[in-house]
Amino acid sequence: MRAVANRLIAVLLAGILAAGMLNVSALAAGKNSYRSASIVSVALGELGYSERENSNYSKYGVWYGCSNAYWCDMFVSWCASKAGYPKSFFPRNKSCTLHMQSFARMGEYYPSQSRGGDYTPRQGDLIFFYDADKHPKGDVLLHVGIVLFVEGDIVCTIEGNTRTTRQDYDYCSVILPLREVEPESITDYVAVKQYRLSERCIHGYAAPNYGDRTVLELGSYVDMAEFPDDLPGVEALVDAGIMSKTSAFTFSPKYGMTRGEFVKSIMTLYELSGYEDGTAQYADVPEAADYYDALLTAKSLGVIGACEDELFEPEKYISSQDAQEIISNTLACLGRPDLTFSFPDGDMSYLLTQYTNRIDIARALSQLLAELASPTESSAQMTVDGASVACPLLMIDGVNYVATDEARRCLASEADVWACPGTAPELHAAERNATRVFVNTAQVLVGEKEKAVSYFVYGGAEYVKLRDCAALNGFQVFWDADANTVCLTSEAAE
Repeated sequence: MRAVANRLIAVLLAGILAAGMLNVSALAAGKNSYRSASIVSVALGELGYSERENSNYSKYGVWYGCSNAYWCDMFVSWCASKAGYPKSFFPRNKSCTLHMQSFARMGEYYPSQSRGGDYTPRQGDLIFFYDADKHPKGDVLLHVGIVLFVEGDIVCTIEGNTRTTRQDYDYCSVILPLREVEPESITDYVAVKQYRLSERCIHGYAAPNYGDRTVLELGSYVDMAEFPDDLPGVEALVDAGIMSKTSAFTFSPKYGMTRGEFVKSIMTLYELSGYEDGTAQYADVPEAADYYDALLTAKSLGVIGACEDELFEPEKYISSQDAQEIISNTLACLGRPDLTFSFPDGDMSYLLTQYTNRIDIARALSQLLAELASPTESSAQMTVDGASVACPLLMIDGVNYVATDEARRCLASEADVWACPGTAPELHAAERNATRVFVNTAQVLVGEKEKAVSYFVYGGAEYVKLRDCAALNGFQVFWDADANTVCLTSEAAE
């Protein structure tokens, strides 16, 4: 009887152990319903949230029960709660160090590249930061965020209790020590940020055992949620190649812009290229740099000069003063009136040097781009006093323009006095090959009266608004929509 009982107990124990192993295996395989995309979606919905001014007060701290304290980890915990993750699956904490240790005990923590790890983070992971110089053992952590995506050697994150930092100086050795004493007026917020995977400030990654790792599809400008009114202008600048995105999904509106990148944007905007032989090179600008030609073009035009020892410091952030000066000098070079822009301080202008944000630069460049037009070939035909003439036209915003040389040929007889002499100022050779043009207005004296003429220079030729040109030379203009033809009739023909 005892033997039978022992066998029954053995069978039951085996069943219990088997069931336990199945549960462990199922958990290890990630067989749960928790989606990594959930926490990312919640976090993105918080973009732009700011703590109360001059304090650490945040709604995440209120939720956690610690309303006036550093809240980066409470933000992550709040997002996990809103995503529906239980604490047994996704521990909560207000301490980055303790939170990391919780995931480590669960076997879900991986060291960063700088600490000898080879794990590549995935969307929905947590990224932990530390001061590698002050705490080289990695036993004290400072900050935490949520991984959005990895692109090449860059990890993009969304974080609370932060500001967009500087990328023109090393964070661990230069920025972090200076941040130990910060102005009381600093206000932190929720932001999208970027780091190189190899950066020393990254301690490691927590990878919760999500049952569903389906990636949340991100928009092309995931970090522009705070600036919806500016998005069309940013898209136009990027599409035109004047500014660049910082990744497939980001524009980084609150980061600074390097001096080299800014000059390249201005030269690209006005399609200025080429420099005089003998233009001195900058000692700190290698020929392989993508802004090399732009800097020499700008220097040859007198738009920029050099710092000490023929240095330009192209990788430092552009200051508000330098940005305005470069714009003003370029407009002067093109014979345009000066324009003044507002370039507010970047978040960390109080450290090292003043700089301005990419979003404010984009606003200025958008205004400058709006002053330019892109001519296209017009499909319209033209007749003069009923006779068809071969006279190619260009069109801007539905308005036809004619090259002055062609207009002279088509409209003037030998006895006529041409009443639309050259109106265009002498321009730099690079501008004459531009595809974007300024539409100018000139006052032309006809008899004793001045008349306004709209014109632009394109491909080295001067183009005049066809109606203005016709009016100056005694022609009436009619539009035959059915024939897609501009009909010019002289006073003599009438």
